[in-house]
Amino acid sequence: MKTVYPTKFQYKGKLQIFLWKEGEDYEDRFLLDGDGDLIKGETIEELRELADQACNPGGVDWSHDFMMDMDAFTEALLELVPEQEIPTDTCELLLNGWNIINDLLHTMNMPRTYEEQNNEDINHIYERIFWGNNLEALTPTGESWHPAFSEPEILSVQQLFISILAMLEKEKLI
Repeated sequence: MKTVYPTKFQYKGKLQIFLWKEGEDYEDRFLLDGDGDLIKGETIEELRELADQACNPGGVDWSHDFMMDMDAFTEALLELVPEQEIPTDTCELLLNGWNIINDLLHTMNMPRTYEEQNNEDINHIYERIFWGNNLEALTPTGESWHPAFSEPEILSVQQLFISILAMLEKEKLI
């Protein structure tokens, strides 16, 4: 079974492609090379060469084409309006970005920063964004839910992710 997927990641207009691995205990991660650096390339061809050296390339599902646009994530985060319902597509973008950031933090063993996301208030925001995705398997037919957040909630999640993205950029991870 193939559990490694190329994952495109765009931030500040720069496209990088990482190898993302499904976790066995819900801890998805990105693959690292022998030096502990993220395996990343600017093209699929470059990534294939790196994968040959770092993992079983037969375990990579090269047909997977997931794109995480962190520029759009950041824009959506900064455009949140207090007490205004968030549409499903925005919730999907926010949830995907949040999960990708979590996976990067897990991968790079950055627990202090990860723990900042795991406080009760932030977890409550995450849960509401999750339910705002209105996943077909979890949402009754004909129903949908659209969360809205207070100004303090919006500011806390904006500050958290802007600081995390800045730290990941400073560490040259993104």
